[in-house]
Amino acid sequence: FDTYQKSFQAVAALTERYAWKTQANSSSGLGLAFANAQPLKHTPSGIPKGTGTSGGIRQSKLTQNLIKLKFSSPPSLFLISDYTSAYYCHWLFGLLEPNLSYISANFASNVLQALQILEEYWSSIIDDIQSGQINPELDIDDSIRQELQALLRPNSERAQALKDTFEQGFAGIIPKIWPQLSHIQCITTGAMQIYKERLQFYTGDLPIFSHGYGASESWIGINLQPEQENPAYVITPYAAFFEFIPLKSVEIDNLSTVDLMSLSVGECYEIVVTTLAGLYRYRLGDVVKCVGYYNRTPIVEFLYRQRI
Repeated sequence: FDTYQKSFQAVAALTERYAWKTQANSSSGLGLAFANAQPLKHTPSGIPKGTGTSGGIRQSKLTQNLIKLKFSSPPSLFLISDYTSAYYCHWLFGLLEPNLSYISANFASNVLQALQILEEYWSSIIDDIQSGQINPELDIDDSIRQELQALLRPNSERAQALKDTFEQGFAGIIPKIWPQLSHIQCITTGAMQIYKERLQFYTGDLPIFSHGYGASESWIGINLQPEQENPAYVITPYAAFFEFIPLKSVEIDNLSTVDLMSLSVGECYEIVVTTLAGLYRYRLGDVVKCVGYYNRTPIVEFLYRQRI
């Protein structure tokens, strides 16, 4: 797990370097991140298993320290397993920060879920900001609730300003709350495209970028041009050993692979990874299209995930 984390974090750091290079304003303040860790399960031999997000939040000290530096939510908030309660509290702490720079989530669907929770519970969140008390009906472990509660103070001025904004309606609500917000960062490709379109009701003209492409099994690529309409990712060759099954081979049940340097522009492939964490020739199920090269490294568009 430690080897996997170090590899994943190194590539994620490189991804963020390009994110900040593209959106310089986002380095000037905190971000609002929508994520929460589910309890880890274990294999019969005792090896922990779960999503990359959950494992990283629960078991990586570096991740905990980065949360303190980068996000409006305290680290313990990310440990709330009930996603409605977690997202509610992310909004609570995020709305208390008047100068947020960006919003981040794994997928566009996560951002939409968060906005729907805000639309349903905004009045209760305003009450919490007004009183400095967390809604007692939320499903939060007592130890986490106590830790979060200790960080809150009543803020009637902020509560009134937010109430006035929400009462105007939710069309374009995000830039109304944070006029200086630079962008929303989330995966918008494949099945997520439909959620991106629905997000724009709430976000108006605010850019929605997909800076990186990863999975729980491995990081895959970096988007060097996040401002372009169709996200495309340069494969990160040191994150794993990548092989690719030509899609036409999958269709005829011939699972021969080609290596990273042998992708043909315009062709579609299923990704296979061998990772430092021990996965050997693992089929992700992700289907990508090669759309070009960055120097000698292929650039791919994510198309969809298929059942294996």
